[in-house]
Amino acid sequence: MTHTGKHRVKHQMQRRARRLVGAIAALALIAPTPDGAQAQSQQARADSVFANFTATTPGASVVVVRQGEVVFRAGYGMANLDHGLRITPETVFDIASVSKQFGGFAISSLVESGAIDLDAPVSQYLPELPDFGAPLTVRHLVHHISGIRDWPITLAIAGWRFDDVISFDQILRMTWHQKELNFPPGDEYSYSNTGYNLLAEIVQRMTGESFATWTHDNIFGPLGMTNTHFQDDHTLVVPLRAQGYNAAAGGAWAVSPNGLTAFGSSSLHSSVDDMARWLINFDTRTVGGPAVIDRMHTHGVLNSGDTIAYAYGLNGVTWRGLQMWTHSGSWAGNRTVITHFPEVRSGVVILANSGVYDPTPAAQEMAEIFLGDLLGPDTRSPAPTPDARPAPDPAPELSPMELRQYEGDWVSEELDTHYVLSVLDGVLVADHYRHGRTTLTPRAPDRFMGSQFFLQPVRFERDAEGNVTDMFIGEGRARNLRFVRSR
Repeated sequence: MTHTGKHRVKHQMQRRARRLVGAIAALALIAPTPDGAQAQSQQARADSVFANFTATTPGASVVVVRQGEVVFRAGYGMANLDHGLRITPETVFDIASVSKQFGGFAISSLVESGAIDLDAPVSQYLPELPDFGAPLTVRHLVHHISGIRDWPITLAIAGWRFDDVISFDQILRMTWHQKELNFPPGDEYSYSNTGYNLLAEIVQRMTGESFATWTHDNIFGPLGMTNTHFQDDHTLVVPLRAQGYNAAAGGAWAVSPNGLTAFGSSSLHSSVDDMARWLINFDTRTVGGPAVIDRMHTHGVLNSGDTIAYAYGLNGVTWRGLQMWTHSGSWAGNRTVITHFPEVRSGVVILANSGVYDPTPAAQEMAEIFLGDLLGPDTRSPAPTPDARPAPDPAPELSPMELRQYEGDWVSEELDTHYVLSVLDGVLVADHYRHGRTTLTPRAPDRFMGSQFFLQPVRFERDAEGNVTDMFIGEGRARNLRFVRSR
């Protein structure tokens, strides 16, 4: 797109946003007053759902929308344990991967305006992306079927810790150095935060605006989401923000630092009051319009023709006889979930600051309490008792002499990092300058499992003469990162 074209798109979006500002008054969140006895019963049942959150624990905030109106909003537990600050519906959380639906909205909007072609090669918009030898399109990124490696695992293998500062630019630079895909684009579904970061970068380049500015001008401002923003500077003060926590030894809580700025995939800060406005907009379609919102609910399709649940930052499933669109998130001690039932214009949002809490069951309970009469019958069967798993093959027992064939300084050009493998006291260990020492335990021939998640698994390949030549780390979302022995 030319420079003039970028500005044309930008001004079209701005004009549309200004026209919509007046219409957003209809989204004022005014909760109706239910019958007194019913309200007391619902309040008591809701309180019981969150009873484990107290004045000495992290907690959660929750909002329930019923047929377009907020019918319940509350906060439980503490936003900040250091200062004794309670959680309220106005408390701001890092909503983690629930952020992806805003990246999906941005892409859908620019597709609608003609600025982006879903089936165009990603390299058309991001020429820094390597040529992987297979067509990789914007559509592949949207549905997590691209094969692009997921940065949380890749950066961990490279030596990063999740409490490091992890910037958007660093994530992009890592992606520009990726050597191969996990699989041919379209062959599989494999969740990739990196893919949604690339989508955000496409938005920035095609609009000439930062992703934070574009989303503010085209989503948060028009919807009146005054406490919502994409974090583009981890040092900024965020009013009303909840601190994220994880469990520590002895029943204590530990602060979870948050230095992430990952546009598109993560790093959106918001409150349940603001997220209620977003949820309601899925039904009113005041911001974005029908075509943009409908596209956001388009399932991905694999090369095999199979349809997957994932759409544009939303998973489409059936629950209690209704279509439900949902997404959860987890980062830096924050756990979040949003559910939406378009057939009854209702939904639930829960934002929590406890890294050991799963909000999804609570969201289902809140739906039962406040939306039960709108839901279909509960036809779910009890979870079957799992069959006893067959015993795994016994792990090979390797002598120190056999283990020494894996020793050496193993280097990854792609990640610009290395691990030194050596045999100590009859055990193979891997030393990294940031991670320290990790034990590698044999699991199968030429295959080991590390005592840390980012070294699971480690496998080796041999040449025709049987000599160990290459080491590969990773599986799942980040596969086959290649290391070669430098000595």
